[in-house]
Amino acid sequence: MAKHEQTTEEEIIYVSKSELKREALELHELGCEIAGLAKKQREKLPLTDELKEAMTVADRIRAKTDAYRRHMNYIAKTLRSTPNVEDIQAAMDLMLNKNN
Repeated sequence: MAKHEQTTEEEIIYVSKSELKREALELHELGCEIAGLAKKQREKLPLTDELKEAMTVADRIRAKTDAYRRHMNYIAKTLRSTPNVEDIQAAMDLMLNKNN
């Protein structure tokens, strides 16, 4: 019997659990920053329809602390699945003058 060798090698990229948590925390903080902006400022950001709706709900439940905290977790989860997070972050940095 002849031995078959694979000619293509698949590269496995290992991402540590700590790194995943750091990225999730960064997105949570980004979501909190976006929710803290005024509505007029948020309109300038390239948010998806789902994020816009989530921000509207966040405005309504801001006084209910536990519900607001859980909703911020939902916004962070939505940001993780959003394809244009870099664009949103760049627009936020530009808006808040974080050029450094």
